[in-house]
Amino acid sequence: MLVIESRYIKATYGVRKNGSTDTLTGELGSNESTWIAIGVDTNDIMEVYISTKYMKIYIIGYIPNEAGVFFTNKIDKSISTTETYTDIDISTDTDADTAKIAFLIIHNPDINYTYKYKLRENGSTDNLSIRISIKRIAGACISCDTNEIFEGYIENTYVKFYLVGYIKTGYAESWANAKDYSTTTTGSWVDTDVSTDVPNNSNGAFFVVENTEFSVTYHGFGARKNGSSWNVIGYTIGQYGWTAVDINRIFEQYIADTTLVLYIWGYVKSAPPPPPPVKKSPISHLDKGPHPKSRATFLGNMRLGLKT
Repeated sequence: MLVIESRYIKATYGVRKNGSTDTLTGELGSNESTWIAIGVDTNDIMEVYISTKYMKIYIIGYIPNEAGVFFTNKIDKSISTTETYTDIDISTDTDADTAKIAFLIIHNPDINYTYKYKLRENGSTDNLSIRISIKRIAGACISCDTNEIFEGYIENTYVKFYLVGYIKTGYAESWANAKDYSTTTTGSWVDTDVSTDVPNNSNGAFFVVENTEFSVTYHGFGARKNGSSWNVIGYTIGQYGWTAVDINRIFEQYIADTTLVLYIWGYVKSAPPPPPPVKKSPISHLDKGPHPKSRATFLGNMRLGLKT
């Protein structure tokens, strides 16, 4: 689980699981950032393409094998109907699993126009618009209903949706409608307490940031674990993403303009504890509940994943 930042100049990048044959690349503008999730192979290796040393890649979390799956090659889940919500069913892509959170790459290959797209859990009444600029790829994530369906909306068929992975049911929770956790404080990091909605067995939350301006104007945005010194503030016109929370379920957000509005729509959690053994041994690991890595894990201070 990554944050990718292009410092100083516009640049081209791509990410894929090691061994993939995908060739999708796209741009990030100067000082722009995006949250994106991608798989690693059995040796924890992914592949990265960058056009400049000023492209920075930060690891902000991971999903263990028991909690989720990432595909070697992306799966096209694009829709052909514009300006209306369309059901997107991923149940045929998850085999015997049941997906709760879908991870996507969004692509706008148009060289002329920026377009809106929207994602929401099936049955939701949310109507939050995200814009994707020309020649961009961006990460996104959204929750599915019990039938593994979410809803997508596109302004133009140039906008493509690609499924790259998922978190299994039992390792994450969501609400059909996102909860408003926006701030009116600009230009500084602000504590955001989500403990009313996120339980104490969670260390991370999923968010969406909507730019409510009518015009396409980039503004600085950041999200980090409370107490972190990580200070990446990237320009955005809307973003789906995730952030770590501390033991009190607090994270910090930064907005440069109040037209950026942040909503939380879900969180990761520990897996249900395994059933007790028939005969308990004095040191049986089954007596201790779930393994500490049995959930998606978000890091505190983000780790630079690419040295230049």
